[in-house]
Amino acid sequence: MTKAQEVRKRRLERKQQDLTVVAEGIFDWILDLIDLDTKKGYLGSTKICLFKGKKKLRAIYDSEEEYNLAEALLKFDKYEIFEKLKEVIEKEEGYEVDFSRSAVLWDSTGILLEVFVK
Repeated sequence: MTKAQEVRKRRLERKQQDLTVVAEGIFDWILDLIDLDTKKGYLGSTKICLFKGKKKLRAIYDSEEEYNLAEALLKFDKYEIFEKLKEVIEKEEGYEVDFSRSAVLWDSTGILLEVFVK
């Protein structure tokens, strides 16, 4: 392996590690949302959205809960974050994820992620 390949390999590994840390942090926030919903008696799916041009994930229900992605969006593409988040969530038994790259909510577009607990 050439030096260039070794450097690239280390860079890609570091990127995946950092991306996983970001996704795990978001998942922890989502788990708090799911727990809050459960305490309120809502047992349906939990939806979050990253609206176009925004830097905060927003919970889609009667709450104004947000998760700041500004720092992560400086390092990673928003779609990379959502793909990794889906992977992290679905590793857990009993969780399923669906997401749309171009959802329309309240006359705005964004990435919509829906988490189901089975």
